[in-house]
Amino acid sequence: MNGGRAVARENHAVEDQAGAANRCEALLQHTLDAVRPAVTWQHGVPTAGEVMPGRGTPDGPARWYVSRNRNILTVISPARRGALLGVVERHWRRSGYTISSVNADHEMPGLYATAADGYRLALDFGSAGNAYVTATSPPVAPAERISHPPGTPGIARYPGGHADLAPVPSVFCPFWSVRDGV
Repeated sequence: MNGGRAVARENHAVEDQAGAANRCEALLQHTLDAVRPAVTWQHGVPTAGEVMPGRGTPDGPARWYVSRNRNILTVISPARRGALLGVVERHWRRSGYTISSVNADHEMPGLYATAADGYRLALDFGSAGNAYVTATSPPVAPAERISHPPGTPGIARYPGGHADLAPVPSVFCPFWSVRDGV
């Protein structure tokens, strides 16, 4: 193992899962730092696993991915969801990310982007109005150990689980939590 350091391979850096986890955390923090007024968040349950053949991996050794997320605990009212999506979209564009998709659903909108190094980002709203930001690595080498930030709940989601594990938002903000029509 290389302790999370980048390894040169075919003229571009390839990380292991430990380095990818750190990059995901940095992308998430960079995204949330752009949101003003700031929102309250907590670490979400991290995921990691093997990339299935035919899903962006070349022939060769098995490749793995890492995904990290941040659950936004601030109540984002339906009237402010578009504003949050707009702030994040502008930040991602200024950061050089490509907006890959927009989910314009009124109740559960979402925004999706890809960084030049292949990391994917998402801002989604769940069924309870909860918002969460996710960063997922491109295929990387496995690591013996992946560190988790303090306060991270669990260490992996259960395969095939469809439960919305993000908490219901409960922190009120005069801007983000404004009631409709107020």
